[in-house]
Amino acid sequence: MIEPVLMKYAHVFHDEESNDFKDTDVIEHQIVLEDTRPIRKPQYRVPYALRDEMKTEVKKCWIKA
Repeated sequence: MIEPVLMKYAHVFHDEESNDFKDTDVIEHQIVLEDTRPIRKPQYRVPYALRDEMKTEVKKCWIKA
């Protein structure tokens, strides 16, 4: 139902050069939580075949941060 809208207006939501979602500073919002304790879960094991791809994605995130 929402997919046709996202496809039609992809240029609004998606940056084609970097393949990332666009951000904005037009509006600010807050998400109010009832409980602020961090959720503790063990990390997921990454299949060996996907480790190189995962490392590449993590490096991209570090560069952007």
